[in-house]
Amino acid sequence: GVETAITEADVRIPLPADNTEVEAQNEAYQVMLEGCLLTAHCTDFTVWGFTDKYSWVPDVFTGEGQANIFDADYQPKTAYTALTQDLELAARHP
Repeated sequence: GVETAITEADVRIPLPADNTEVEAQNEAYQVMLEGCLLTAHCTDFTVWGFTDKYSWVPDVFTGEGQANIFDADYQPKTAYTALTQDLELAARHP
């Protein structure tokens, strides 16, 4: 009966990122969201930050970044698409 939440989620990757790292990032985001969706009392899934333009990650983790679901130009990344697909599927099959 305890409520849980995933908060401040981001997935940093080494820069410059290649396709394998981007795919791993997508999967990591999906695993976190799916874990929440499959947990009876998971009430929230919140990403940390919105756009890579203002991400805290490069300032703290040298050589890493692109941790958010929108790029520096506010365009959705493949991680955004992966999360959206999971949410659409969950909405169709509650």
